[in-house]
Amino acid sequence: MGEYSKAIVSITTRDGRQVYLSGVAKPPQPGLDEALSSVLASLSIHSYSELNGDRVVLEARKMLESQGFKVESLEIYVSHRCPMCGASINITPETVIYVCPYCGWTGDVYGHSLAFKVWPAPPREAVEEAARRLGGVLDNATLYYVPFWVFRVNVTGEYTGTAVYTVQRTQRVPVRRNRETEWVTVVRTETRTKKVAGKIRFETLKGAFGRLYAEIFGAGELKSWVEHSWQTNPPKEMDPSELKKYAENFLSAEVSDEEALGLLRKEIDTEIYREIETSAARQVEGALAEVQIEYLSTQVNTPEKHLVYVPYWFFTYKVKGNLYAGSLVGPTATVIRAERYISNAERVAKMMSAWVAVLVTGAFTEFALRYGVGWGFLVIPLGLLGAYKLASSAFEAAEVV
Repeated sequence: MGEYSKAIVSITTRDGRQVYLSGVAKPPQPGLDEALSSVLASLSIHSYSELNGDRVVLEARKMLESQGFKVESLEIYVSHRCPMCGASINITPETVIYVCPYCGWTGDVYGHSLAFKVWPAPPREAVEEAARRLGGVLDNATLYYVPFWVFRVNVTGEYTGTAVYTVQRTQRVPVRRNRETEWVTVVRTETRTKKVAGKIRFETLKGAFGRLYAEIFGAGELKSWVEHSWQTNPPKEMDPSELKKYAENFLSAEVSDEEALGLLRKEIDTEIYREIETSAARQVEGALAEVQIEYLSTQVNTPEKHLVYVPYWFFTYKVKGNLYAGSLVGPTATVIRAERYISNAERVAKMMSAWVAVLVTGAFTEFALRYGVGWGFLVIPLGLLGAYKLASSAFEAAEVV
């Protein structure tokens, strides 16, 4: 008998996840291995998140004690195994879709396979060239494939509401000057309202991160790149042999397609309101100010949805012994965010520009005070703000481009 009793079982959790439960109990006792296997199998009544908590361990210990086994310690481990090759997969509780790093199988945590598309990754030489363009020498580079959801969205609907708009009217009015009456033209702006109604119909392409905390990847820049590249250079399915080669570089998706679509709802609603404004503007004679919506019915369909992976190089490079970071994406190695070395000449130029901004602001202030020009005072805060920005950027460690 060894130093401990152990067991491993395959179960399907209450929420449908296929996992392996491993249990280790001390001290070893006759029949404990079989009892531990039975207890682990009974834990399938729990959800995946519950299995990762301490309460499940306490429950298992009580079940063993009820069978006459007293254990000093009990540890339970939750793991996934690839449905294709059987390899143990380390994933986080947030993971919903993953790529097996051993055989390249792709699917969700419920064991369903899933096809996806990939943009080809640029070679490391492209990263070295990017570092040279930034004025340095590549220090280190790591390739990731970042998951993204892409939806083709169709929206139809109808609305009613009240449009608030302005109309300019010219009017000739008499003005008394030097005991004489002159007629001058006056432009008056009137605010009016009008009941409006119409139908909306449009199609749009939307991309959403498949990872939580997407800000670390440059969320806005990468999202824009995906939506643009999908139209101009769409990704393709990766050959299985190639996928297996780079499988360990693929990051698991932590956002499901339904969650991603929910995150995009605010963007879609913004486009819906923009379409309503366009429709309402055609129904009024002046300049539309706003639409007060009284009734709105819309139907949002997604005839296409794709999980795509974006090749993302994170790299560091050296300039004069200092280390800077950057990232580039896509087959054309587009730099989406990078720290750039600021030379002493650039720092001096920034300081001189800040000094010039202060001098110009002072000149405008004197001009405004001397001649009573009201708009001149607007230049003062703008000039001082510009001078501050230039001066502070001169002392930053690096410039973000």
